Amino acid sequence: MRASAGCGAPIIEMNAVSKWFGEFQVLTDIDLTVAAGERIVICGPSGSGKSTLIRCINRLEPVQRGRIVEQAPPSQFFDNPQHDKTRQFLGQLPNHPAQ
Repeated sequence: MRASAGCGAPIIEMNAVSKWFGEFQVLTDIDLTVAAGERIVICGPSGSGKSTLIRCINRLEPVQRGRIVEQAPPSQFFDNPQHDKTRQFLGQLPNHPAQ
């Protein structure tokens, strides 16, 4: 995905990110760029990796391949102390319907 025209510089970039749970590959070579000021929606069928993708961005799950970088100049997302500043803007809705 590309950042939308009129938005700021990239704030999150994912390059060839892959994630496995055992032998089951949940994410396969994900490339994603989110620009400052841009809002995105990640949707798809159950089991397609939406929650895992967000959990990887939030450092709740490690990735096995690829990289996630934050802001410019790019730095390793997992080692960047500025990550918490970006993380405050990420949100995740529950996977189950309200009762």
